Amino acid sequence: HSEAQERGVQPIAEFLGSTTANSAYHGTRLDVEHVGQVVNGFITNMERRWGLDRHAMAPNTVFFSHETYTPARGGSAQSEVKALRDTFGDSTNKLVIANTKGFTGHPMAVGIEDASMFYGLKTRRIPPIANHKENDPELGDLNLSKGGEYPELEYGLRFAAGFGSQIALSLMRRWPVEGERIDGAKLLAWARSLAGTDDVVMRVLHNKLVAYVNGDESLHGGVQGAPWEATAPWEGKPSTVLTPVTATPEPVVSAPVPTPPPAQAPSPAVVHDSDTVATVVEVVVNHTGYPADFVELDQDLEGELGIDTVKQAEIMAEIRERFGLPVDEDFVLADYPTLNHMIGYIQRMTGGAPSVSAPAPEPVPPPAAPPTPVPAPLSSAPPVPAPIPTPTAPPVDDAAMTQTVVEVVVEHTGYPADFIELDQDLEGELGIDTVKQAEIMADIRDRFGLPVDEDFVLADHPTLNHMIAYIQRMKGGG
Repeated sequence: HSEAQERGVQPIAEFLGSTTANSAYHGTRLDVEHVGQVVNGFITNMERRWGLDRHAMAPNTVFFSHETYTPARGGSAQSEVKALRDTFGDSTNKLVIANTKGFTGHPMAVGIEDASMFYGLKTRRIPPIANHKENDPELGDLNLSKGGEYPELEYGLRFAAGFGSQIALSLMRRWPVEGERIDGAKLLAWARSLAGTDDVVMRVLHNKLVAYVNGDESLHGGVQGAPWEATAPWEGKPSTVLTPVTATPEPVVSAPVPTPPPAQAPSPAVVHDSDTVATVVEVVVNHTGYPADFVELDQDLEGELGIDTVKQAEIMAEIRERFGLPVDEDFVLADYPTLNHMIGYIQRMTGGAPSVSAPAPEPVPPPAAPPTPVPAPLSSAPPVPAPIPTPTAPPVDDAAMTQTVVEVVVEHTGYPADFIELDQDLEGELGIDTVKQAEIMADIRDRFGLPVDEDFVLADHPTLNHMIAYIQRMKGGG
């Protein structure tokens, strides 16, 4: 929460994760079985990632549902109830079920429910389900919110749905606020630093928080609204609070300088680990053909280096293999536009600079890297991730090949294996976009030890049957 600290604000909640899915089941209705599998898979993933237990969470969790009633034909509510019972089992009735559509109507509720959940986590107060007059026997003993205090509330689980069986899930955890949540002096100093002037005041105007910059001079009517109590005592006084913000980068800058890296390992969150940099640049060189001295860490991959998103996804997939990083459902490629961003991500996912010693064997023998760039990750990766042993067995019969390819798709999408058919169009029928397809293909290339193929065009392989045929051709089989 470094950005929140810089603003002088403690978070309301911590975003633990999210997922989206679409089974393309029907134009307007939800696929009940698919919804249950996705919700269960998401909670399983959250348990593994954060060391949680769903049954321990349930009494401290509010579930913000999508639908407000159970139509006779089934629908979102039926899917949600089944998904919760499949996922939480006997603990389902311990969840608090909330919904705001009875207050706001359907169109607005998509945003209102998120805001209501965050406010509920902050205050531990949840609104009642509006206009609830009759218990539906299909709901059983679900704990529908009656409004008021829920003092043990720690987690918020949000379910949203759309036409065509689209669903989105997110999980939040309440932040343990200590003392005052907002440090007014620090927040005002941060706002001034953005504005480039000390003439900044905060006002509450029509229930909105407004920051006025040179308001009396710049705006017709000048500054309006009531002073905001958090920053009012600090207005008109010089800012003296920004020093803590610059205190964190200092160790980061000095961290690479000392000779003993182990002592400084925990602090660097930036890029200057030479082994990590060398490995990442090598991966980019392998995938683009650029000379290494042409690649700079702060260049925009697409805007300055001309590396499109599909190629970036392939690069990131190989980086994930090289450093033994787990599949990260929350990873968004657009958030990592430069190699500096990617290296920072590696360090975060490996728990800091020390963990990157695992891939160090790759840069050590430089003569071996240029002739055969692809085998390098296969030889160095087995000590780290479990799936890597598969590439060591080059002869693969058709059944094993199909099973491996389906496993890769399951890992990258979260779909159940029996949901995937080899002749389905990956984007049109399975909803797997081209970036995700490129990651899948990069993983397949590693699993089967396929060389980098400059002539490979993703669009020419729209189904898993196409991909399996490609593997067979590249391995010299039928």
